[in-house]
Amino acid sequence: MLIEKSDINKIRWFTRILGGLLFLFVLVEIIEYFSASGLVISKKENLLWNLFGLIPIISMMLGIVIAWFREAIGSIMILGVFIYYLIGMLIISKVYWSRIDVIFPIIALLHLFCWWQSRK
Repeated sequence: MLIEKSDINKIRWFTRILGGLLFLFVLVEIIEYFSASGLVISKKENLLWNLFGLIPIISMMLGIVIAWFREAIGSIMILGVFIYYLIGMLIISKVYWSRIDVIFPIIALLHLFCWWQSRK
């Protein structure tokens, strides 16, 4: 089945818009997390959150930005970090994990699809 270039561009822009919205949503969540009044987290939990929660989320957000310009590189970055993130969440299941995080690999796979189709 041959997909036309205009259809690929529609998917590409849908993915970029979805990624931009996710980027803004997560950015607001991170700002809210750090500006919450009365936030009390032990040093051990804070370290685990940074290693398995915050750093991967920020890395996946960076992958979304990179995917705007280099779809393959950004997608592979998002997928790799997402796998690391899932393993980390399995290790420390007490840490916050939301269902919205599943959108990251969906965005990565859509970018990979557009990159693959535009190579032909």
